[in-house]
Amino acid sequence: METSNWHKPATTGTVKSYCKKKGYGYIGPDDNGEIIFVHFSAVEASGIENLFDGQRVKFKLSEDQPGRKAISNIAGL
Repeated sequence: METSNWHKPATTGTVKSYCKKKGYGYIGPDDNGEIIFVHFSAVEASGIENLFDGQRVKFKLSEDQPGRKAISNIAGL
């Protein structure tokens, strides 16, 4: 069951790595929390074609399964 965090402000961070060919990557949040996996479906759903290593982004963070974080609504800063 998805837990919605739409009432919370967006989180900001930096793309640590992203490979469009492989369809996934990782974003490091600015709060020094754990690095978060990002799937190409979340990138495409946000209307972005690609992410680039070192790119600053903002995003919504929720749990799509207990203990597993999910990123949505990604946008460049």
